[in-house]
Amino acid sequence: MADEQIPSTSAAVPAVTRVDDDVEAMPYVKGHLYTGEVLQMWNLARLIRQLGTREQCVNFAVSEGLILASKECRRHRKPMSIEYSTNRTVGAFVCNKAGCRATSRVSRATGTWFEGAKLTLPQIFYITYCFAYSFSYDMVIHEDPTRDENNECLSRVTVCDWYNYCREVVVLYQIYHQEEKGKIGGPGKIVQIDESKFGKRKYNKGRRIEGHWILGLIEDGSEDLRLEVCPDNVRSAEVLIPLIKKHVAEGTTIHTD
Repeated sequence: MADEQIPSTSAAVPAVTRVDDDVEAMPYVKGHLYTGEVLQMWNLARLIRQLGTREQCVNFAVSEGLILASKECRRHRKPMSIEYSTNRTVGAFVCNKAGCRATSRVSRATGTWFEGAKLTLPQIFYITYCFAYSFSYDMVIHEDPTRDENNECLSRVTVCDWYNYCREVVVLYQIYHQEEKGKIGGPGKIVQIDESKFGKRKYNKGRRIEGHWILGLIEDGSEDLRLEVCPDNVRSAEVLIPLIKKHVAEGTTIHTD
């Protein structure tokens, strides 16, 4: 049987423009992004354009599953309507049936990122964006696109409070998803271990890690992180050693402060 040639498909593959195409003879470096990837990324201009009003923020929160789009009345098993009491809320579910309206009101923010918040929704999304891009407190306050409309400035205390909230979410996400990753370290490898105290948020009481010590473990040369909440805030050897063994392979060199 004669050798079959695979037809060229190069004509069917569209050209891909890279962000650095204007740099001639530039070798590919890991981390350079395609134009389409850059266009999908958030920046301040897009944040203001797409999340600059309460309505835009609510629609985005619903589309991303951050708040419920609908809810049934437990008593009547009928869809509840949505009401907005102020311009700073994501609204509340209310049953319009006689005798039920006054007692059925349920905030859409309950159990969500927005529960108990005193900021406007655009401010909340703005601070969240700033945290993701590691803005300093002063930069958050200076670049705040909502300050002119609100005729007020964010305070450092408020920024600190919400940054702590963001850190809590990152820690919780890591704790919930790290079991499937296995252990870090091993013979000839070094794992750094440190502790950090998470304080209480002003607006949301009773979260799991508020006021707790968090044990962090990371392997040198890797971004693979493990986190554990110290039970009852106890940091004795009897408590910490089992937590370390849970996440670190035998033969690992441990470095601590």
